[in-house]
Amino acid sequence: MAEPSIDAARFEYPVRKLAMNVSIDVSSSDVRRTIELVVALPIELETFVPWLPNTTTEAMIVAAESLRRSGMTPVPHVAARRLGSATEARHLLAGLRGRAGVETVLLIGGDVTRPTGPYQSSLELLRSGAFQAAGIRSVGFAGYPEGRPGIAPETLWQSLHDKLDYARTSGLETFIVSQFCFDGAAIAAWIKRLRTRGIVVPVRIGVAGPAKLRKLLQVGLRYGVGSSLRVLKHRIGSVARLLATHGPDDVLHDVAATIGGTSHLDRVSLHVFAFGGIELTARWLARFRDGLFFLTKEG
Repeated sequence: MAEPSIDAARFEYPVRKLAMNVSIDVSSSDVRRTIELVVALPIELETFVPWLPNTTTEAMIVAAESLRRSGMTPVPHVAARRLGSATEARHLLAGLRGRAGVETVLLIGGDVTRPTGPYQSSLELLRSGAFQAAGIRSVGFAGYPEGRPGIAPETLWQSLHDKLDYARTSGLETFIVSQFCFDGAAIAAWIKRLRTRGIVVPVRIGVAGPAKLRKLLQVGLRYGVGSSLRVLKHRIGSVARLLATHGPDDVLHDVAATIGGTSHLDRVSLHVFAFGGIELTARWLARFRDGLFFLTKEG
């Protein structure tokens, strides 16, 4: 099985800029292990907590509380289509703010076939005023470098513009977190399109943290990340390499190489999905923080 190696020579200034502000994405069930490992890293780290199927609003609040008590900054996902009522929405946001000190959330629609309650979309929940009422200061929105299956590209762009416009006129700070992608050139092109369209809010580019290639293929298919799966498959080369550990270093290097010399990387930072487990992700983050890449040897 291939072993990780470190290649400091490839650590360039544009990539260092991405390392200045890093966040991670972990499940509510991984919160305790996340605290044990990540709290030891001497970096400011926002921890995003996805709202997984069958997770209650109370469990989301408790996870955020645990992270806050450990000195970390929790950023819970709020899935509009999973909220059963306006009362449940108010309870969740008030609990996050009052009990866990949450000021920032990631607002998503929620991948469910039929809405549980009154909110058909994240924009509807945003327009309800529930975030301002709870004292939430900042709201993030999802971005999709490769689009989304079944949704026209212009529909995605219009939805993003509508949410950003409403939030701006309502006194909410905003940012964008992208779906993970295995193609650095596709990420760079998407960032350029954002800026060309006048979207200048902070952007966190999503990458899959170190994991077995087999695992990355599985999550890529599950989340429908699109054409960048071909890039990942090209790196496999043989069945044996399915067991190799692959990190996001090549992706980040390609992003930096494509737009590192322009202003497009301004207000761009890194968001890591811990698909390979929080321990491996924490080790990679420590090396990334120190300007070292966590790579996989060929063969």
